[in-house]
Amino acid sequence: MKETIKYYCERLYPYIVSLVIISFVVYKKIDIIHDGNMNSALDGVNTFAALIIGFLGAMLPVVLGMKNESKIVKYVFEKDEKKLFLKYIKSTIKIGLLLVCVTIGLYFRKSFADKTILRIIYLWIFLLGVFVLCTYRCLSNMLNLIFSRDSDLEDVTITRNTTTKTKREIEMERKYKA
Repeated sequence: MKETIKYYCERLYPYIVSLVIISFVVYKKIDIIHDGNMNSALDGVNTFAALIIGFLGAMLPVVLGMKNESKIVKYVFEKDEKKLFLKYIKSTIKIGLLLVCVTIGLYFRKSFADKTILRIIYLWIFLLGVFVLCTYRCLSNMLNLIFSRDSDLEDVTITRNTTTKTKREIEMERKYKA
């Protein structure tokens, strides 16, 4: 039960936090449409999104190349039954691409009616929040994997298996199998 709650919290927190942010923006009636720095903000968001998407795209072949060499990568691919690693990367890239499309559309904001552009701005702020938080979640998980020790991974395996065998029994099996 606790594992399921943790799973859903981890999967949904970027969207929930972004909804809170957009609710605050709507409540305070913050107007960024007519700000003189709007084009600079759009340029910055496009650059940021492109860099993150490029970084994730470049990391995938590296991680897949390590699949047979590293215990960490083997562990991820063998034990990640829900394919969270893949889902987190895919969702970050999808949101990033959508953010880039909406950002490009905002360069033409003078062509839209004020009510329409206001909705697009709210969507843009929401997507920006989701993208930043999804990027954090994705990179945080990658860094945790990269900098985790092999012994940490073994402890995770042992604690998951202790329901059927004691830690000592598992260590004995390892010792005599090798």
